[in-house]
Amino acid sequence: MIAPTVMFNSSKKNRENRPNKTLITVITIVFNDEKNIERTIQSVINQTYKNIDYIIIDGGSTDKTLDIIHKYEEKIDYWITENDKGIYDAMNKGISLARGEWINFMNSGDIFFDKETIAKINFDRDKNINVLYGDAETEYTGFSKIYKAGNLRDLPYSMQFSHQSAFFRTAYHQQNLFTLKYKFASDFYLILQLFINNPDSFAEVPIVISSVSVGGISDKKTYLSVYERWLIVKELGIEEFSVNTYYFGLLIRQIIKSLFVNDSLLNWYRAFKLKK
Repeated sequence: MIAPTVMFNSSKKNRENRPNKTLITVITIVFNDEKNIERTIQSVINQTYKNIDYIIIDGGSTDKTLDIIHKYEEKIDYWITENDKGIYDAMNKGISLARGEWINFMNSGDIFFDKETIAKINFDRDKNINVLYGDAETEYTGFSKIYKAGNLRDLPYSMQFSHQSAFFRTAYHQQNLFTLKYKFASDFYLILQLFINNPDSFAEVPIVISSVSVGGISDKKTYLSVYERWLIVKELGIEEFSVNTYYFGLLIRQIIKSLFVNDSLLNWYRAFKLKK
């Protein structure tokens, strides 16, 4: 049975008293994540940059997630809870509701690197710039590592920056929603397509923007994302031998990992590799 749509639009914030700065929309997607949602909400509402339009899209949670959202309702501009067709459908809902000039997705469990993160970013950019991106900290079990954003020329092989470490110009994103054709790599499709069509529309921000948690079951299913990325590069007309060889080898390795490597062994290997 489809759950009824329930919408809440917080009117308790007085936008007239906000500083005269660029309005930034931060969107959080969540479903049954009572363990992590509060951490993410606090990361957003505690930013020193105060001109933030905060939206939460809940997929119809049945645990205590909604109780936690209610706890912070006065700090949230808009939130909705209803069934959806997956994470990208939920993200599209957030995009359609965005009022800021730029959009960032900080989904449940992920956080901004520090309280000053948004304040450090210069959002006054040429209208040709549609994506601002930076570095990310990845949190593994028991340790973390900061990854610098890569070279965008290598985008056909893999994402060169974390989605949580990117800000998308709202006007562009509202005209270019995530396709629901891909369930695991629709963000890769949108970013790669934009880069192919307009490589000058990206600008790097030289700071760590987000801290992203990985591991567990979802991490072991990376092969599904790899397979979709391979389909995407083919759909976009990238047929170089080196690209196809890369994806074939990566897909085989990821399938083997999902079948034979448990979480504890994977975490040990990561820690060993990072210490080298």
